Amino acid sequence: MCIRDRTTTETTTEPTTAPGTAGDVNLDGIISADDAAITLQETLNNAFEMPCEAYYPNTYMLIADVNADNLITSSDSAYILQKTLNNAFKLPIEEIRGE
Repeated sequence: MCIRDRTTTETTTEPTTAPGTAGDVNLDGIISADDAAITLQETLNNAFEMPCEAYYPNTYMLIADVNADNLITSSDSAYILQKTLNNAFKLPIEEIRGE
């Protein structure tokens, strides 16, 4: 499936596997408190669009839903924050994927 990047006129093909690192919802390559805050913002305001949602509209859940319950909730935000505090901590989705 091709999508249009909202900032350019080029088309890109969206991946069918996890397009980025689980928990890195702002797509900066680092799991940080910013990612936890963005995830919590999504929980509080469903109209809010996370960067991973804007860039990967069909597969962003593979990045944001870190506890693999098919929802974005405050639990996802808490898991992301835990990962920020302890990099050795495995997100539930990492355990499932064997990462």
